[in-house]
Amino acid sequence: MEVSCSYHCFHSYVDTLAGIYCAEASTGFARNLRYDIFTNIQKFSFSNIDKFSSASLVTRLTTDIQNVQMAFMVIIRTAVRAPLNLIFSFTMAYIMGGTMAVIFLIIIPFLGIGLYLIVRTVMPVFKKGFPLFDKITRIVEENVKGYSCREILCT
Repeated sequence: MEVSCSYHCFHSYVDTLAGIYCAEASTGFARNLRYDIFTNIQKFSFSNIDKFSSASLVTRLTTDIQNVQMAFMVIIRTAVRAPLNLIFSFTMAYIMGGTMAVIFLIIIPFLGIGLYLIVRTVMPVFKKGFPLFDKITRIVEENVKGYSCREILCT
């Protein structure tokens, strides 16, 4: 009982540290990415700036980078946990009974194929969504500018 309690306390501590370091890494990555994109935008010529709407650039610097940050955080956690979970669960299944390990070996390719099909199906939906993000950002930007103009004229 004491071993189990100390194990769970240690596991909770390590899991908390992993979450903190993962959040710090993804936040730093997003900060550097945002800085690099902003610096690159500053180097655009006027003809290049005219190709992109300000709403599109704002979306790239906010929503898209936040999505990349969340994906980076999930990938860091998954890249560490998934292989370890696979190895340890396969080992324990083999120790407890060889048939369970064989079932794992049979199921894993089907799970991989299912994941591939999900990603393949969802990607077109994401590609359709990006112009909608730009449109929403443009509308909000116009409303904020209109509100600022009314506020200036009314005072």
